[in-house]
Amino acid sequence: MLEPEWESAAQALESQGVYLAKVDMTVNPELEARFDIQGYPTILFFEGGKQEDYTGGRVTYDILNWMRNRVGIDANSDEPTPDELNNGVIVLTERNFEREISKYNMIGIEFYAPWCGHCQ
Repeated sequence: MLEPEWESAAQALESQGVYLAKVDMTVNPELEARFDIQGYPTILFFEGGKQEDYTGGRVTYDILNWMRNRVGIDANSDEPTPDELNNGVIVLTERNFEREISKYNMIGIEFYAPWCGHCQ
């Protein structure tokens, strides 16, 4: 179940200027084809518009460490406090995808399907 872990990591990273987003593939099929999404959830990292596969784990701690390492933040920073464990995820669609990712030099994106048990 990735969603609560992704949201917790997003909230913790937002205060450090690092952002996580998500795309519902059931209503954004053009993005599924564009990024050749083969299964759910799929996580991709974008830096300066370049795409990279996410290779970390699926729990908050692993997501935080992987993202912090990629952007040069001390990976040994404290884990998120209960106050940080809220929904801080940017919701992307086909309409806003380019505009939103262009706002951030680095962003992690979860491509998911609401019916997928691993995604919830």
